[in-house]
Amino acid sequence: MRMLKKFFLFVGFCTLVLFITNRLFFFSPGLLEQLSAKISYPFLTLANSVSNYIKHKTERKLHYNSLVVQNEELQQINEDLTAENVLLKALLQYDKQSKDLIDFQQRYELEDKIFAKILVKHIDASEHYFLINQGTRDGIKKDMVALYKFQIVGRISDVFDRYSKVTLITDQNCKIGAYATMTNALGIAQGSNNIHTLSLNYVSHLQNIEMDDLVLSNGQGLIFPEGFCLGKIIQHSLKEKALYHDVTIKPLIDLQSLKFCMIVDQTKINLF
Repeated sequence: MRMLKKFFLFVGFCTLVLFITNRLFFFSPGLLEQLSAKISYPFLTLANSVSNYIKHKTERKLHYNSLVVQNEELQQINEDLTAENVLLKALLQYDKQSKDLIDFQQRYELEDKIFAKILVKHIDASEHYFLINQGTRDGIKKDMVALYKFQIVGRISDVFDRYSKVTLITDQNCKIGAYATMTNALGIAQGSNNIHTLSLNYVSHLQNIEMDDLVLSNGQGLIFPEGFCLGKIIQHSLKEKALYHDVTIKPLIDLQSLKFCMIVDQTKINLF
């Protein structure tokens, strides 16, 4: 802008000098004026173009800056709305996933139940367990049972102050006395470190097995309560001269998708 001002001053000065010279030396009044006009016209046109260009660029810059500010404001509004939307979805999801468990608690009046959130899921070829957000300060004790509705999830195998470890029914070290509901075939359900299945072992060849039959815990032992589901029979076979059936059970729930569970003391369960 400073250079442009100097340019205008220079053109004006030259025009003034030509006009005065014309008057002092008595040249034809129109000759020098026309000559100065012809000389100065390209400069004036150029100056006008440059001025318009600079004005246009300035206006564009101001408009761009205004758009940048508006964009930043809209981005902030969008981020706020996104955060609010995520929060609402989380609350709806929490309500959706926890409502069934709360209804189950109220319906079956499980004593001293503890509602727990699953923090960590460890599922690999060597071990299956969850870490939950309840510990000794919340009343959790070793060998308490983790449930989801009528399905056994596992048992408390380790307890700490603020969290606990739940060994799942699919873990190879988990064994539960069980029976098939339609045939009363007895066996021991045991995990095989496959999150989708477990086995029903030691089912005598003298007993019958039905496909899709539900398998429930029989309450034998000091840990798992009676009458809770372990899954349904999806496969079975009996080899020639074998003493036991080969039975595969599939849990009714997807253990990998669980977000919550209930922890109960099997000695205080009042279902039957």
